[in-house]
Amino acid sequence: MSEGLYALIGVILGGVLGIMGPQLQVYFQDKREKKAVAAAIAAEILSLKENATRRGFEEYYESVLMKWKKGELLDWLPDISGAADNQTPIALAYIGRIGCLKPADIADIVLFYSRFDQINGTIVLLASKYYKTIEDKIRVVESELKLSKENFQLADEIVCRLNKY
Repeated sequence: MSEGLYALIGVILGGVLGIMGPQLQVYFQDKREKKAVAAAIAAEILSLKENATRRGFEEYYESVLMKWKKGELLDWLPDISGAADNQTPIALAYIGRIGCLKPADIADIVLFYSRFDQINGTIVLLASKYYKTIEDKIRVVESELKLSKENFQLADEIVCRLNKY
């Protein structure tokens, strides 16, 4: 081949790389962003689930329910300092960045955290004696236990999907 052909190939190749280089950089930066956001949120969701499991919350509330259903009235919840201000620091830090994830994953992440906050709020209401009758307490705790089990199932699904980014 002639020098002119080599020069032309060099110009074309340089032009293509000059145009595609920044696009490739953005592509790989977006990919890293998705992985970082997915990993951080998956870790926090897993941590929330592990904490609740380790502390035996579901078992505790199930035992309280059995006692209530037997007619035992008990003042069972101590003041839970800080419960009303429960924080999920990773979710708060990454909320502006979850848009890089798939819409179905975003929807489930929001659903998980909304349920988590709802359950935590119910614990605060129970501790503050918001629910007056034993029937109301039983109804609410049964409902929240069901929701908690569903939410932890959702947590497993979310973590599995986020780990694939």
